[in-house]
Amino acid sequence: MVVVEGLATTPHSVSKGEIMAKKKEVTLVTMEEKMEMMLTNKAFDFKRGDDESLVVEKVPIGIPNLDALIGGGFPKKALTELVGDTGAGKSYLATQIAKAVIEADSTATAALVDTERAVNPDWLKRCGVPVEKIAILQPTSGEEAIDATRMLLQSGIDIVILDSLAGLMPKDNLENDSTYTPMAWQARFINQNLPKLVNDLRHGSMLIIVNQLRDTLGGNKYEVNLNVPGGQAQVFFAHNFIELRKGAWIKDKEDVRIGFEMNIRLRKERFSKEQWNSTKVPFKVDGGIDLIETFMREGLAQGRILQSGAWYTYGDERVMGSQGLHNLFDRNPDLYTKLKLEIGEI
Repeated sequence: MVVVEGLATTPHSVSKGEIMAKKKEVTLVTMEEKMEMMLTNKAFDFKRGDDESLVVEKVPIGIPNLDALIGGGFPKKALTELVGDTGAGKSYLATQIAKAVIEADSTATAALVDTERAVNPDWLKRCGVPVEKIAILQPTSGEEAIDATRMLLQSGIDIVILDSLAGLMPKDNLENDSTYTPMAWQARFINQNLPKLVNDLRHGSMLIIVNQLRDTLGGNKYEVNLNVPGGQAQVFFAHNFIELRKGAWIKDKEDVRIGFEMNIRLRKERFSKEQWNSTKVPFKVDGGIDLIETFMREGLAQGRILQSGAWYTYGDERVMGSQGLHNLFDRNPDLYTKLKLEIGEI
């Protein structure tokens, strides 16, 4: 006699496929009951895997190749860490992300915790950042910086920038003399507090953390140097880990340096499949990333702008030299907007 949950029959009156189908039906019922038990448990906030609250919302920055690199934009409810050389554009890029968040939502709020006391409102204005919509704190200790950042995250501020981890100094170190140097004080301080910040992301904020790169004594010059102040825990906790480096110099026609190629490499990304890919954007010292140049490059890559020797053709327009093409888009906003629409950034 074969018994299948209420079905009693002889071995030859029912096929094996019918028995398996009945077992599968019973299993599905049991699974649904277990799922309901988890979802209705008031002690824990379980959600179904297809719950809309689990969908990662991203904010594009408006730089086509950078947005493509990070899978469509910078994620909310996530920690993005920007590390890189001195003067590679880390703080600038962080404020441009804040600008994008504010432009995407007129009610958005932003905060900058400036541990290095290096914020320059005039430079931010030149880069198009609405400084009047950003609250800035220059904390007096590492504990104040962490407590303020936690308060901002728990309040659901749309974007919080902590610039930088290397500038965090605990009170004990500040109040003691210069000979007070406990072992691994910075790594221990950051490792104790970073998980708290990550936990507070559940309130909906985007957290951008800036950090530096340090040289390793005796290291191999051919190895990738990702020695960051504060230990390696930050690499594990970050959802996005982005490295910025200075590339080739950009010079004007008089051979004067006016900028550099910003090399951006995605070392870690939790919400797309672009790890270890990289891109380049032109960074000008008088105003940040050159967006017109960036869209020109993308237009050439997509075949929307044609090049024949020194001549460039876009639609009915034909000009000589890349600077001539740049001037064409700079003097014709409608033409520039058309290019952006075709590339898909509007």
